[in-house]
Order: sequence, then C-alpha cells, then structure tokens
Amino acid sequence: MVPLDAKGLVGINYAGPQNPDALIIWSKDANAAAASVIVTSPLEPVGTVVTLQLYHSKEPTVPYQFVYTLKSGDTPQSVAEMFAALIEANATLAAAGVGGQYIGGTQQFGVSHRFDDQLSLTACAYYADGTQVMKDAGGTFFFQSMGGTRLDAGPQMVLIRDPDGWTPEAGSSIGQWVAEARLLNGALTQYVMDDSYIIDPDPAHPRGEKTFNTIGLVDGQPAPVKRFGIGHGFYSAGCSDMGDDTINVKAVYLNGVKVLG
Repeated sequence: MVPLDAKGLVGINYAGPQNPDALIIWSKDANAAAASVIVTSPLEPVGTVVTLQLYHSKEPTVPYQFVYTLKSGDTPQSVAEMFAALIEANATLAAAGVGGQYIGGTQQFGVSHRFDDQLSLTACAYYADGTQVMKDAGGTFFFQSMGGTRLDAGPQMVLIRDPDGWTPEAGSSIGQWVAEARLLNGALTQYVMDDSYIIDPDPAHPRGEKTFNTIGLVDGQPAPVKRFGIGHGFYSAGCSDMGDDTINVKAVYLNGVKVLG
C-alpha cells in the first residue's frame, strides 16, 4: 500500500478481484474514480503542439482543451506534471469534482472525478509545420509514422509488460484489447476481448499465445468466454494446440452444412 496525497486517494494495489493485473486506486472521498494518463517517451520534437481534450458527463457537450507546445528541456515527467497542474487549476472542473493529480517522479498523472460523473480523455499532437501526428476522430485513433525514407513497418502499437523486480511467469497476461459499450441501464458491458499470454518465458525458447473472447455466461453471469486461440497452431475452445501448422476444431461447416466433425 503506497500513500499518495490528501485529495482522497489512499493507496494503490496491483491486484483486484476481477483482474489480478489491473491497477486499482482506492479513495475515501466522493472523487473516488480516476483516469490515468501516461506521457510516453521519447517526446515528439520541440515545437510540437499537444492538445489534451477532456469531457465529463456533468457537462457532456462541453470539451475542455488543454494545449501545450513542447519546449527544449521538456521531459515526459515535466509534461505530465504540467498537464496535471492545468487541469487542477481549472475552477469550473474543480467545482464539478474533477481534478488533476501528478504522480511525483513519473510520466503519469491522474484525473480524479466522481463515480457518477463519467470522464473521457483524448489527445492529439501537431508538429511545428502543422502536420498532425495523432488525432481522435469520433473515437477512432489514427497514428501516423513521420520521418525517414525507408519503408519501415510502422507505426507500431506496442504493449509491454514490465513489472518492477520480477519477470512475468508462464500463464501471465501481457496485453489485452477490450471493446465495451454502455447499456440502456447505464452499465458498461464488455463484449469482446483479445488477450496475450506467456506460455513459456524461457528466453531461449519463448512461446506466446493469443486468445479471442466474446461475451457469454459463466456461472450465470456475463463474462468473457474464450472462443479460439493461436499458439503454435490454431484451435477452437475445448480443443488443444496441436503444434505448428495445425488447425484443431470440433467441426467444420460449409455454407451451413457440416462437412467434418
């Protein structure tokens, strides 16, 4: 348990009942929800204009924009601290219970808000010549690889599991993509998830696996259910990975007619 500050956050834990790999933040006051923002490194070039746009459900049609132009000497830590300070200094947001909290010495800051006030954050950046580096178009993010003359395989989206002081063991989840939507009753429901696992962490013979899950019922409750996986081979739920260049499924249908299985 690591104490944070007097705004109500009382500690962090890296285990939760629903996802043991989730970062859970507890609070003892009304501003108990928090969105986390990480400023990645290396920073874009000096002169890049970075815009952080914030919406919250108490004012769903009003965007708050926080704009900063990267300067010489900036670091991810200083940019994170600066954006947290800009949000914290906004009196209108403060009156609604929204505030910025820099996590000292890191590239990360939090945006606290009340449980009944849903909050979303989007970011975009422009190079000094006006070229847009990253943008959000109605929930779809576009990433553009700039510079260089080679036909590289970029841009890349990289998920890194890098816990302090230990190496993830076999069976560890090392990255998830989750698709959720809000129901008519206001509940946020997960419908699709793909997950990446370590099967063998041996650096001489590393082996991983990706699984694809959609919503189903587990013990009568909605939960992600594994539908198929890709390891050395391709296999469906209830079947085993049979090794390189194999497909293992229970049945094969052609235009709705079972042809195998």
